[in-house]
Amino acid sequence: MNAVYGTNRMFYEDVRWFFGKLVILFITVPIALMWLLLGLFFDFENTEVLVTIWGPIYFFICQFAAIGFRSVLPIAVGMGSTRKQCLRSFYFIGIAGVAVSLFLVHVLEYMLFIFSDNGFISINMAHFASFFLEDYQFLSFFLIDLAIGCFLFGIPLLISCIHYQLGFVPMIISLLILSVLITFLYYAGILDPLFGWIVGLEPAAIFGLISGVGLLSICISYPIMLNAPLEKPARRF
Repeated sequence: MNAVYGTNRMFYEDVRWFFGKLVILFITVPIALMWLLLGLFFDFENTEVLVTIWGPIYFFICQFAAIGFRSVLPIAVGMGSTRKQCLRSFYFIGIAGVAVSLFLVHVLEYMLFIFSDNGFISINMAHFASFFLEDYQFLSFFLIDLAIGCFLFGIPLLISCIHYQLGFVPMIISLLILSVLITFLYYAGILDPLFGWIVGLEPAAIFGLISGVGLLSICISYPIMLNAPLEKPARRF
């Protein structure tokens, strides 16, 4: 087993267990079955109850992005791999795992939509894309979730990398300084043109911007971790 194959295999096994078994098989599928059975025996169509199965995968995308590379990095380097190869494997396999998982959740959601539209179950399906699209469209909803998935993968990954390099206290101080700066710019009116431009965008452009922010965060995390230590020094929080 060479170093590249070993690194890819470790990330693949982590992604398969984390998303394939934990998120999809052990959490999302039981939730979908629960709402299917509830919709068969109870009438939720004329109530304010909104059914969604997206909460778990959104949460676990953030969690995997934040911790997915930390345990594999020292092992991969010890096997002869490089930080560059390890990071590239994590990005490629991690993003692919997120995309496949989102697709599988969409298949489950599509089945619930079909059952609901044909009167087999009485539930009100809710999705974030429903605020922008009136009718359920599999491809459009999936592309919107891909954009959200990129954002949820990129931002926690960047924060985790900053924490890995700086430690907890310096990271909090840096975020506090950044928050104060953004607050000052906002109340000074300097950011008003930017916010006005964002509000005026079409939904497709907004989600394109969201995915761009996520991909940019992933790209920024690469040079941060390229020369990172294999283990955090004990003095860091």
